[in-house]
Amino acid sequence: MSVYHAQVQRDGKYWSVWVPEVERVTQARSLREVEPMVRDLVVVMDPDAVIDDVRVEIQMPAAAADHFEAAQHLLELTQQANAAAAAERAAAAQSLKQAGLTVRDIGETLGVSFQRAHQLLQQHNEEFLTSRARAWLLASEALRAAGDLVRRSERPVDFDQHLALLIEVATAESGSGFGTSSVVADAGATDRPLVTSDR
Repeated sequence: MSVYHAQVQRDGKYWSVWVPEVERVTQARSLREVEPMVRDLVVVMDPDAVIDDVRVEIQMPAAAADHFEAAQHLLELTQQANAAAAAERAAAAQSLKQAGLTVRDIGETLGVSFQRAHQLLQQHNEEFLTSRARAWLLASEALRAAGDLVRRSERPVDFDQHLALLIEVATAESGSGFGTSSVVADAGATDRPLVTSDR
């Protein structure tokens, strides 16, 4: 596939277009004209050239680029803040439910509709289940890896401390509260618990 690139930047009233594949510059009055101008330039330089695609790279002036980068950064921060706020609202709804409030009273307390209160409770439950599933998956993978290590080893392997650390990470990931002593291997590799000490 024959691809040509157009590096475009504003130059007075026109767009200056540098085509590195032919090492030549052309001009365009608008961005819409860039691709046809590039194609014309390439054919002039090499009549037998086959042009499958022209990829335009617009280079903004430094001042505009700085503002655009700042805007993108603020947008990312806004998205993160929105996600955090949604999680906190869901946590607030769950706390009210644990305090004995009905879904309708939760909605009135938080200033949202009955339907929205129900959604917040559902969101909190889904986030909890997702985090717990992720933690159990990490623990399961740790156990499987440890079992494989025992089966492959020709001599005793001291891996309890390493495995305990992996499960600690899984526990911290979700706050699910399972202790390391509750995780025992049952893969036919050993008759003893892989982890024998509680946190």
